[in-house]
Amino acid sequence: TTSGSGSLERASTPTDTALQEREDYLRFMRDLFFRLDANRDGKLTRDDFKSQTLIHRRYIQSLGRVDELHTSGASPSIDHSVMQSIRSSCESVDTLFTAKKRPADLALPPAKAQEAAAAASHTPRGFARSPSPSGLVDRTDTRLCSSSSSSSSSSSLSSSSPRSSSAYKKKKQAPSRGISVSFGSENWEMVINIMRGIRQSAGLTSGLHDHPKQLEESDFKVQDEYSFTCTTSAERWVFQDFAPSVFGMLRRKFGVDPESYMLSLGPERIYGNLLLGRLSLMNMVGSSGRSGSCFFLSADGKYFVKTLPPEEEAVFKRILPKYYAHICANPHTLVTRFLGLHKIKAPGSSRGVPIVVMANLFDNPNVGIDEIYDLKGSTVNRHVTVEEGDMSTIAMKDNDFNRTLHVGFSLKARLLEQVEKDCRWLESHNICDYSLLVGLHRCPPEEVLGENLEDRSSFRAFHHGIASCALRPSQDACRGREDEAREIYFVGLIDTLTEYNFNKKAERALKSFLYNRNEISAIPPRPYRTRFQKYVATILD
Repeated sequence: TTSGSGSLERASTPTDTALQEREDYLRFMRDLFFRLDANRDGKLTRDDFKSQTLIHRRYIQSLGRVDELHTSGASPSIDHSVMQSIRSSCESVDTLFTAKKRPADLALPPAKAQEAAAAASHTPRGFARSPSPSGLVDRTDTRLCSSSSSSSSSSSLSSSSPRSSSAYKKKKQAPSRGISVSFGSENWEMVINIMRGIRQSAGLTSGLHDHPKQLEESDFKVQDEYSFTCTTSAERWVFQDFAPSVFGMLRRKFGVDPESYMLSLGPERIYGNLLLGRLSLMNMVGSSGRSGSCFFLSADGKYFVKTLPPEEEAVFKRILPKYYAHICANPHTLVTRFLGLHKIKAPGSSRGVPIVVMANLFDNPNVGIDEIYDLKGSTVNRHVTVEEGDMSTIAMKDNDFNRTLHVGFSLKARLLEQVEKDCRWLESHNICDYSLLVGLHRCPPEEVLGENLEDRSSFRAFHHGIASCALRPSQDACRGREDEAREIYFVGLIDTLTEYNFNKKAERALKSFLYNRNEISAIPPRPYRTRFQKYVATILD
């Protein structure tokens, strides 16, 4: 440790000093060892040092071009003293791996290596540890939405590489949060420029949080455009921002703080990750849908960035004024919370990829999800085979849902009323095939949930969810039901941009020959709404 003047604070006796220095040295060497030992095999070669040093150098060089936002709301450049400190660290590593003989202390005994690996396996919530994306490339653009083969799994919330170390296998793993988009991966350039564009957009509209404006018809048609230089070349990415004032007002109505939003999705996150020794931006998660969309989860787990098919982008732009009106008139709506609509164009690309920013329904960092369900009210192909340990990361479907949600008759009535309002609004815009996403958290008697999180919706009033009757026995609607399961339910409507168009009509015609036409998901909006409402009423108690 150092004193305020910067000089070393010496221990009281030489023996204490020697022991403290030894412990500090061993702690530093373990951290360095497992920072550089990417494959976790308990061995470290000079090539590991060289590759990691080059990665740090390229990362530092890329940061020099990250902050090109010349606006009053732009973030300050990274401190030069921090950059110098990192460069000095790289030079130290240079000196270490160019030495004639590698220090023997780095060759930890196998038992110590496993012990340190187990300690290093605890990763803060929201960060993946090491898998790097490669391989599968989205059909839209070879530089956009590249993902690993594991991200095409049947889950929209999980995909990660297994650990090779036995220490990892013995330790119970937290639910996977996707593949980390790290420096050098195929998606690095796209994600970093998305973050720069979102930071620019949110910074310019942050004043709406304290000084709201009355939106006009022209605000829904505004389209701004920014360009950013690549971190590795002179080519430029183009970022288009659609209706920034509208989404600034929507974020305000959803209670999203501008500074928190920019910290979660802006380039400031890069600086924080660098100081913590992590070269990653967001986590890419797979999708079980057939649209081929890519999902990126912010490091803090609050927001999703999703690529949109062109037809869904067109639907969203068309209904945006009505969407805004519906959100204003229904503070307890279950419809997806959209926070931004953008488009990112790679150098040399003329089309670009539409992206939308959405709030994550499971955004409470203090409450884990034990089971996830995607419910439509359909029975055809609505089953997912999962192992018991995957129930918290893979969304199961209607035929897997064999229970009820114990919310009490009062809350059930209000919930069904809101479902009807939302579904009638979706029907009025010819939208079908939406789902009720349900997340369940089981509360052991000894669990302490911590401080409650506030939200404008009464269906997110208990830690951003709905408390079961067993958690609120004092209410009239729940008296006498204390013996039921202590659970928290997170519910919301998702996939709300699918229009009943020619493709859906063709799908209905084809499936009607194979299945009961009333049980398939591709049906017109009105019967879909009726069936969906009846199904939701049967799962609430």
